[in-house]
Amino acid sequence: MVTSLVISNLRVPAGVDEIAITLEGEPPVGVPPGARLPFAVTTVEGARVGGGRTRPGPGCGVAQVAADRLPAGDYILAVLPPAAAAGAAPLCQYFFRVAPR
Repeated sequence: MVTSLVISNLRVPAGVDEIAITLEGEPPVGVPPGARLPFAVTTVEGARVGGGRTRPGPGCGVAQVAADRLPAGDYILAVLPPAAAAGAAPLCQYFFRVAPR
């Protein structure tokens, strides 16, 4: 089961290099607390714009994304299983919009 949440508009202040997105909601079933899970950020059209591993935090953790990778638009952040193969279903999925600066 995938947890899908909507994050409202995200406004990136001028001069910010990196954004930390707290991925709230229920933690994924079967994943140890504090696990650093892989994540990918894509546009809603499917172009990958960022990714990495989450830091420990509530729900699926905290994802850090370079601010310059997120121009105004709509995005999907998918948290993947610890040993995700290509095409693996996400554990958590978040939809968010970056407002124009």
